[in-house]
Amino acid sequence: MKPDVDQTGEFILDAGFDEASPQIMRLRRIGAVAWPSFFAAAVATFVFFAIVDPSELAEITWPHVTISREFGYSLGFFMFWACTLASSAFTALLLSARVRRACIECRNGTVPKA
Repeated sequence: MKPDVDQTGEFILDAGFDEASPQIMRLRRIGAVAWPSFFAAAVATFVFFAIVDPSELAEITWPHVTISREFGYSLGFFMFWACTLASSAFTALLLSARVRRACIECRNGTVPKA
């Protein structure tokens, strides 16, 4: 099966795809942000807690609070996930503005700038 191209030889990116509902597109965007951030948070948690013991860290930072190791791991994971989720969401926000602008320019018949 040959890819679809226009008169200039450029690939048509949305050829053969049905328009998805706004709810489906929103879920896809959320998944595209949440999954990589979850994965990055897991890797960061493994690396960080391979070096740092959460109970010793708790003794240094909050000496009057007693937390278990498991709670420290969970707290660390969710902290890393919040950071990577914010980073991924900001990247998605920046990319969506560029894609939206490029789609508008394509519809108007102008070529989007790189």
